[in-house]
Amino acid sequence: MACFMLSHEDAGVRIASFQVASSRSAVSTLTVKIEVSDPGRLGWLLRDLGEVRQAQDAARARVKAKPPRQRALGTPRAGDAHTSWGYSVGEEVVIAAN
Repeated sequence: MACFMLSHEDAGVRIASFQVASSRSAVSTLTVKIEVSDPGRLGWLLRDLGEVRQAQDAARARVKAKPPRQRALGTPRAGDAHTSWGYSVGEEVVIAAN
């Protein structure tokens, strides 16, 4: 798990300002302006932020790549001639264990 943290004890790093913008949607935007006087610390902050973004992108890709769940055998399906089973006569049935 990647994380990003600032502390009041960080030498050479100061939160200059921050603001929140929200709209009618479920998403709000937090904008933070950080002032860094040490170039080395700036590099580490950028590296940490990059790792967080990379971990978030990988997590989104895993969610999108999940295969569709197989319906359980014996589950009724609307419009089936045989509503007591999850498949129609002549339909190929795939049994998969999850």
